Amino acid sequence: MLPPPESRTDKIEQSKDGISDSVSAVNQQGKTEYVLKFTTDGKETATKAGGRDVKVTASWDGPALVVTTKLDFQGQEVVAKAKWTLSDDKSTMTQTVHLTSPMGEMDQKVVFEKQ
Repeated sequence: MLPPPESRTDKIEQSKDGISDSVSAVNQQGKTEYVLKFTTDGKETATKAGGRDVKVTASWDGPALVVTTKLDFQGQEVVAKAKWTLSDDKSTMTQTVHLTSPMGEMDQKVVFEKQ
């Protein structure tokens, strides 16, 4: 099990070219900041997150955005498949994430409140 971060803020911007997710998080290892940029057309986008090479694929499944992120962690592939959904009043975004790694699988739920 992964401990939750002490804090996390995502600034998500959508444009005609895709999505930019600026993440700032504080956890046991300290503060991490990175920006994930990707398209929503199902094509893989290579980017960086926290100094790591990351591959992101995203596409719409009705009103939900499905984002698959792949990265190498200590020589092992880690895959996170997240489903982003927005509440009807657009004040809350929920990410349900399924993580797969050589150490096993786990599910995570992250709820964001609009600020």
